[in-house]
Amino acid sequence: MLRLDTYICTAKPAILDAFNHTEGFILILCSIGLCLCSLPNISFQMHKNSKETVPFFEDALDLTDVYNGSYESVLNVRQKRSLMASFMYAKWDADSREAKYVIRALRSFSPIELLAVDCWLPSSSCVQSVKLKRFPQITFHLKGFEDIPYRGFISVRHLAEHMHYLLNPVVFLRTKEDISSFLLTFKVVVLGHFNFSKQSSADFVQFHAASVSVNNLFADSFEGGREIIFAVAPTGSTKLSDGNKAIRIFFQCDSFVS
Repeated sequence: MLRLDTYICTAKPAILDAFNHTEGFILILCSIGLCLCSLPNISFQMHKNSKETVPFFEDALDLTDVYNGSYESVLNVRQKRSLMASFMYAKWDADSREAKYVIRALRSFSPIELLAVDCWLPSSSCVQSVKLKRFPQITFHLKGFEDIPYRGFISVRHLAEHMHYLLNPVVFLRTKEDISSFLLTFKVVVLGHFNFSKQSSADFVQFHAASVSVNNLFADSFEGGREIIFAVAPTGSTKLSDGNKAIRIFFQCDSFVS
């Protein structure tokens, strides 16, 4: 019969040798895992995070937070408002958390209604309707136009200026002096001359549409309201108007080459 102390002395080198090898260590861990899985009272199922249904903006009374990810809320408000904005976020995203305070401050004084939507929940209609590559995403919804994604820097000043531009994309000029002042102030002035005596003007509708879309068309070169201006002067009101050209574009050169 093999004595107990003899068995321990015999098995000890084998155990130490197994621990000195990675394969043996992994085998031991797998064995422990199989033993635990065999126990009836232990469950390895992943539980749903209870924070998924908690609002992202907890104390923002003046901001609508659609934390269930319903994109229908955006569509409903869009039908009622001429201009609104949506802030699509993910709770885990660091950029969304940083932009959260910008959106809260912006909503405190902005006349534009802004909806915050959790666009990360897999079963939400926002994920199914909007395919986002990164968070957060700020989108402006203007009645009669396609959605306008914001591509600028997320700060209170930049967003406030962008909202102001969308509310007033076209400047009306009355005199030659007004036009001259704009030509000296801004890098690019798109000047349109339209006959407003008509009931409606298809040319002006297209001109207005171009002014709204300028920030997306030239996002890397010009900023609407700061470097490029769309202005309108009634036909025949100034000597700068040309009867053969309804729209003229003026560029301001920073340097001259002789």
